[in-house]
Amino acid sequence: MVNMVQILKKLGVLLAIFTVFITHADVISIGNSAASLEWQDGALSFQTAGVISQTVVFRPFSTRKEGGTAFTATQAVVVGKHSALVLREEDCSLTFVLDASKPAVRMSLPWNAGFTLETATALVVLPDGFGEDTILEPGRSGGLIPAFLPFIMALQTGEKSTLSCIPFKGTGDIRISGDLKTWEFRPPLLEEYTFAFHTGEGVWHQLTTPLNNKTRTEVEWVPPFKARYRAAYPLATLAVPIGTPRHYIWNIAIEHPKFKTLMNRPPRMSILDKETYSMWCSGFDGSFGYPAILTPEGKLMMRYPVHPNDKLSYQTDRPIYLYAYDLGGFKETVPGLPVNFLTAAARENMTNVRNSSVGIGPATCHLTSNVIEKIFYRSEGRSHRQELVSALQQTQLFVESVRARIENYRAWAAKMAAQCENMARQDNVSAAEMQKFGTYFAEMESRYQEACPRMKTPTQALEYQKALLAAVDNPALDDEELEDRSKQFGKDTRSIGGAQDTFAAHARHMTKLIRQQALLGYIYTASETARKMYAEIYCSSTALMQDYYDHEGK
Repeated sequence: MVNMVQILKKLGVLLAIFTVFITHADVISIGNSAASLEWQDGALSFQTAGVISQTVVFRPFSTRKEGGTAFTATQAVVVGKHSALVLREEDCSLTFVLDASKPAVRMSLPWNAGFTLETATALVVLPDGFGEDTILEPGRSGGLIPAFLPFIMALQTGEKSTLSCIPFKGTGDIRISGDLKTWEFRPPLLEEYTFAFHTGEGVWHQLTTPLNNKTRTEVEWVPPFKARYRAAYPLATLAVPIGTPRHYIWNIAIEHPKFKTLMNRPPRMSILDKETYSMWCSGFDGSFGYPAILTPEGKLMMRYPVHPNDKLSYQTDRPIYLYAYDLGGFKETVPGLPVNFLTAAARENMTNVRNSSVGIGPATCHLTSNVIEKIFYRSEGRSHRQELVSALQQTQLFVESVRARIENYRAWAAKMAAQCENMARQDNVSAAEMQKFGTYFAEMESRYQEACPRMKTPTQALEYQKALLAAVDNPALDDEELEDRSKQFGKDTRSIGGAQDTFAAHARHMTKLIRQQALLGYIYTASETARKMYAEIYCSSTALMQDYYDHEGK
């Protein structure tokens, strides 16, 4: 009894009356306006209320000893409209607390008991606020999903609901079957989870409308509520040889009803043409059409996305998955979205944070074309020398800042490569897996070396600036000659800035691919040693990718 009270208090439930019903009745249940829990025949059903009702089943088990007694249900009546069921077997118990008004249940898992979850899952979405969401489809062998993810979202068959599982401590991995319908939660975890349903017509969708990669096509489906929907395009090829093709994830951007702009687009993309929504982004060669737009008239316009060097291709015979797990910029009330149940820290860890420790200033293209060269065009190179010096300093800041960001990616890759190499030497079981990841990190370094002649160095950029100032201070040069020198300076400096932008974007893209492969490695590896390395790769890349600059691509 004391342990049960402590568990309920830990889950944030204040007991006013604690009445225990250890009963031999066939059914025991609790409920609220949104959902109910019902214990019957050794299984606990969690069911949503309303027109679209969804059900999952929890089946408890004890690991304390074999041949234990059957679980019994205990009901707790609590303050604040909360109610709970406690499933007990001798000295172990699992506590399920029903949310006061939402279709959600929170539970506590002890050291000596676990449970299986039976759910009608069609797909599993593993979210990534910085990279590409990972979509698990049925048909593979079972695996182990890490609890360090902010949540796991199961898209339910019928496209009318999603079920989210939110771990609160990040310590309890979840074993999932190959068909995605059975999840096992085992001790010793001492973990807490929330399970939340989001129900409604079309809360997610498998899109089969034929698309192309040239123009946007109106599709037959539109988002049923305001949120940041994502489109998962099935890839056939990758731009770089890192892992196997999965899905290319893009936000569905929303056209503002009054202004020619797109809301919910990635923050590093600029609109070049407001009529066609032609976009620019570092790492994309030239402009491109944004792939998924919801118009003010409620039309969803989609096409296949482009990619750096246009090296991607898609599996056009497979559906595109559309789903949402957060609100984006909307202030709506959508009770079942998993973001509603995250802690503040978990929510922050899913958010891109612009690097504020060092301001990189305007880009080299703007500073050279719109400031420096115009000074000389007006024959003011000497009379406005201080303005020129200030613009040159900003140019150098930009070059050095972006190069430092590139070196951050490179240093991370080198560190991870060294750890993989060391593990491959020490553990024969995981050697092949670690060597494979070694080739991924080597790919990033190889592409860095290829880009170096174009990127040059910040020192070289500074030499260009010194040469331009020396020309300004040379009385033998007239204004026409100085203007020519400024144009050459602009060309050389833009070459450095552009090459750096491009490689920073490529480094980010490669890191996202490696990060996703590490997550898949964690799920499916048979080696616990390798699993620890995959966790290190994934978690260390989170901090790396979160601290981004504007000029590093999608």
